[in-house]
Amino acid sequence: VTFTTLKRTAQVFNRGFFGLYDFSEEYVKLDFIQNSDAEHIRGTECDQKILSKKESSGQVFSPNYPFPYQSFIVCRYFIYGMQDSQNLERVVLTFDKFDIPMLGKQKNKCKDGYVKVYIQGQEEEHKYDKHDFMFCGQTTPQTINSPGPRLVLLFKAGSKPGSGFKAQYRFETEYQIPGTPKPGSCH
Repeated sequence: VTFTTLKRTAQVFNRGFFGLYDFSEEYVKLDFIQNSDAEHIRGTECDQKILSKKESSGQVFSPNYPFPYQSFIVCRYFIYGMQDSQNLERVVLTFDKFDIPMLGKQKNKCKDGYVKVYIQGQEEEHKYDKHDFMFCGQTTPQTINSPGPRLVLLFKAGSKPGSGFKAQYRFETEYQIPGTPKPGSCH
């Protein structure tokens, strides 16, 4: 939006303004955030947070999926399970479809576009260079089980567009229940 102040025509009249606007396709359409558990994080390009509603599940998509995504966008998906005195959930993430073009066959094949996965809480300290998994290409990644209640995806679109990804997430409880308590841990 551009505002231009009009010239005064006389000393007693206020100047007002003249406005121009333009519709742009450069913005990321947020309709890929479909789940009732998911919410766009205001002030970001396309980041979203997904909070568990007790063993809930859903889907996450790259922007514009299954059609090609825009180049050079970055979206983060904060997927958080419950963690309190009564609940401890982990996140299980399974990719159904995956198409993020590689940059040739060299050593740094995921340099252009990728999905990084963080399961150790690195996002709290903004340590996005210390990822646990990194994927690109057309091979469907393995299922990821977080050791605790948080999982973060970072999707970076490069110069070569692809159809992106579609993944299922599920929050599950009772995944660390040993058969018997550790001696001295129960009071």
